[in-house]
Amino acid sequence: MEQLSAGQLPALLERHVSFHDSVLHRVELRFSREALGRHVSVELEVLDQMSPDGWGKVRFEFRGVHRLSLLEDQTTNVVLSHGIEWTVHTDRITADLSPVHAEEGPSTFLISAQEVWFGSAPDASDFPKR
Repeated sequence: MEQLSAGQLPALLERHVSFHDSVLHRVELRFSREALGRHVSVELEVLDQMSPDGWGKVRFEFRGVHRLSLLEDQTTNVVLSHGIEWTVHTDRITADLSPVHAEEGPSTFLISAQEVWFGSAPDASDFPKR
């Protein structure tokens, strides 16, 4: 896994088609007393322009989480139809995994953290096979 930077985002978004139509497979939460010990891991099946069959897997690890919002209601967060909207701040990175909201309501799945690390299959050999 490598740390995500603002400079890497354009290539990552291009490779994975801005994460449109990604399928959420797993979300894991880990908490500790230290700020960087608060982790949220997200595993997605994604469109991958470098894969022979057009699909791959991406794993994000958000470290130093200071905001997590997840709401399942009439809509679901399992398929990210509209991709992921990223915002890079000086002290954190925010990923909105539900960037289209009914009537400009709040996000139904948002994570903001000090650091984001990522791995893309086939580079991430610990991902399960589809």
